[in-house]
Amino acid sequence: MSPWIQLIVSIASGVVVAIVTSLVTVRLSLRQFYSQRWWERKADAYSVVVESLYHMKRQLEVLMDEAVTQQEIPADKGKRLAELSAKADEEIRKAEGIGAFVISDAAADCLANLRRRLDEHLADMSWYGVLDARWAAVNECLAEMRTTAKADLKVR
Repeated sequence: MSPWIQLIVSIASGVVVAIVTSLVTVRLSLRQFYSQRWWERKADAYSVVVESLYHMKRQLEVLMDEAVTQQEIPADKGKRLAELSAKADEEIRKAEGIGAFVISDAAADCLANLRRRLDEHLADMSWYGVLDARWAAVNECLAEMRTTAKADLKVR
């Protein structure tokens, strides 16, 4: 074989190896990028849900304190808590509606169960009893959501 043919074959094989290697590297890099973006999106969704549950819990705690002490909370604080709670309820409904598209099935089930418990007709209870039952439902969902989020996001 002539030296020119050997040179062309070695250059061609090097080019083929370089092209294949770069294609595989790009494909793996894109896969990792999309995986990381999806993880970030899931983490953001869980953060919104957990924060919303906290705001709902906090408003219920303030209302329970008000019921026990029979002292009205200041109007500005009550308005701010009501706004945060309304926004939290909206976010919870949105996460529940989107369901397992972003969050896990277990998290979506937890939110659906919470909604059922919050919508229960508690006519035979006192106002404090209703608040306490709702607080317990939100608190249980919050604890379950933290555990579910950690498992889904694979964090400790």
